[in-house]
Amino acid sequence: MKIVCRTTNRVFVGLPLCRDPDFQELNEQFTIDVFIGAQIINLFPEFLKPRVGPVLTKVPGRIKRAVHHIRPLVEEQLKQRERHGKDWPDKPNDLISWLFDEAKGPHLHKVEEIAIRVLSVNVAAIHTTTNALTHTLFNLAAYPEYVAPLREEVESVIEAEGWTKLSMQKMRKLESFIMESQRSAVGAQAMNRKILQNFTFSNGITLPAGTEVAIASYETHLDDKNYDGAHEFQGFRFSNMPHEGEGLKHQFVSMAPNYYTFGMGRHACPGRFFAVNELKAMLVYILLNYEVKFPNDGPRPDNFWFSGLLTASRTAEVMFKKRM
Repeated sequence: MKIVCRTTNRVFVGLPLCRDPDFQELNEQFTIDVFIGAQIINLFPEFLKPRVGPVLTKVPGRIKRAVHHIRPLVEEQLKQRERHGKDWPDKPNDLISWLFDEAKGPHLHKVEEIAIRVLSVNVAAIHTTTNALTHTLFNLAAYPEYVAPLREEVESVIEAEGWTKLSMQKMRKLESFIMESQRSAVGAQAMNRKILQNFTFSNGITLPAGTEVAIASYETHLDDKNYDGAHEFQGFRFSNMPHEGEGLKHQFVSMAPNYYTFGMGRHACPGRFFAVNELKAMLVYILLNYEVKFPNDGPRPDNFWFSGLLTASRTAEVMFKKRM
């Protein structure tokens, strides 16, 4: 999680804040505080929820800590915009600048508003990407036969293209390996929705307003009708699909009715393009610089279920050895 937090915030807030230990700990814990706080607030009737939230949860205190860290960045943005307008030499290309650029009014330039948004984006980015990276790293250690072809692809692409967005798109084997790691580690359900008005399907089944529905993502991903040998890990399953004429629709960021890692339709995860490139960049660095294995060449540790989510083991260890 610390690796993902630092990497993510290198883009969100830049140096040196992304490496600040207190800022890291704040973002790592904020998601936990939010979900625990939500459970506490839901114990109370509606009219009391706005009043008990600030008193019984840790969220207000976390926001104050975020304001302390973000304030210098916001003040620098305001100073530069007053002096230069919207653009200036060496303008940071980070989340703070993007929030200022897209703000629909000066009230959204307040430090607390910016701090809350930075925390909120971190909620969406850190824990999901950490789980994805951990699943992929475990599979890299559990299936060492994939390391050589992955490393060969990475070295070849970087030698030809360098470290660019285009080069990331050309790493099809690496993308397939990540996709397969996510296919077999998806949660029980996805795209949870509440029906706001009575809805009748084409087969005549009617669901009344208030019904909660979801996609059975885990069963879909592990259905042999959708994937040959669905219960087997096949690291290059998706990179082999171009030979079958299906490669384009099986890119990681693409939408498919049998792959729900990022959802579907207009409400699909908007941060998936960033997340995929971030995952690739971290794994490329690991492949180029380290050998990975489990202690005593042990098997892949079992995942565990928590509230409908399939989570990688929190206690397993992976050994890293610097490549010579």
